[in-house]
Amino acid sequence: MGVQMGLNRPLDAQDFSKAPLELTDMELAEWTRTWEACMIVSQSATIGCGLQTPLQLYGSGISQDDGVRNDIESAVDNAKFKYNLMIETFRSRVTMALLDKPRDARHQPATRERLILYRLFNKEITEIEGKSLNISSATEVKTWHSTAARLHLHAFYLFDHASSEGYEERICALYATASSLIDSSRMLDERQVQFFDYCPFFCYQIFVCASMIVLRIASNGHFRSMVDATEGMKLVEASIAALRKMSVVNNDLPARLGDVIGFFCALPDPTKIGGTTVEDIQLKQVRNRLSVSVVHDCLATWRKHFMAETEGSAQRQRVEGGGLIASSFRTPVGDSPYLGGLSSIGDAQNMFGLDFSFDNWDFSV
Repeated sequence: MGVQMGLNRPLDAQDFSKAPLELTDMELAEWTRTWEACMIVSQSATIGCGLQTPLQLYGSGISQDDGVRNDIESAVDNAKFKYNLMIETFRSRVTMALLDKPRDARHQPATRERLILYRLFNKEITEIEGKSLNISSATEVKTWHSTAARLHLHAFYLFDHASSEGYEERICALYATASSLIDSSRMLDERQVQFFDYCPFFCYQIFVCASMIVLRIASNGHFRSMVDATEGMKLVEASIAALRKMSVVNNDLPARLGDVIGFFCALPDPTKIGGTTVEDIQLKQVRNRLSVSVVHDCLATWRKHFMAETEGSAQRQRVEGGGLIASSFRTPVGDSPYLGGLSSIGDAQNMFGLDFSFDNWDFSV
């Protein structure tokens, strides 16, 4: 809508009047502020959905397609607004530079150029975090946004091959960043900000991503000995409670995702989600959702697990001629507070499988 209104071209503003439209300085500034606000919201939401939307600065009509820095100053004289614009500009550059374009890249080690980009972007986000913009009154919020930007960068580590240089260190750094974002979110909620009760959509998206990352790494047979897996699973448990707090109606998406995470926590074998080897951390099922590909990859694993269980139960019932009830064949999943006392995968399926299907999902986007 902003493009349709011409907000991105304030110097060439036109409307449907008979005479050409000439904006005053005050009107031009208002157009610019509105356009930058549109870019912040659009960039935040699309990255949370795993979509590619290059951030477009006002007046130029040029997208940052090649990860090139563009230091055009914001026309808004507001420190918090400027900081958010800096964060989203950074995330846009990360997306454009690290976008996994080749379809066969999953089997290739990270190139030297990619590793250099990691170092440069990590240095840049550290510099952004260190900038003093006179927003000390919202330090916690500033920290949350910078951590979310760092998580967007670090999540691309999951695309790299395990044989690449410094792979284990990068995965551990990713785990630390995801844990930090969960802690930061909890801190905001505890300090009367009520973060989880009124969580913005893009914040909720990044929070789910962080939760899935901690779950995946803490459940991996190789990395669980390198990170504090016990503390990590406590963070995952706290994430489930947070998602249920974000839920506004029964069985909405936050509640369902919390139940999915709870289901994985309840499995007797945690490697079902995290794998056993260092190679299992790499994303292999879904790689086209940018930094949130890990969320869709975990959901694909969850669905396969239920499909296999459903097919196995149906086959056993056919063999027995329907003489035995389905509960006779259910696989115990252990005790868990997140399954609400359920004792089997069959019971869990009835709880988690409600209208949550990938049949209409297009993973080729």
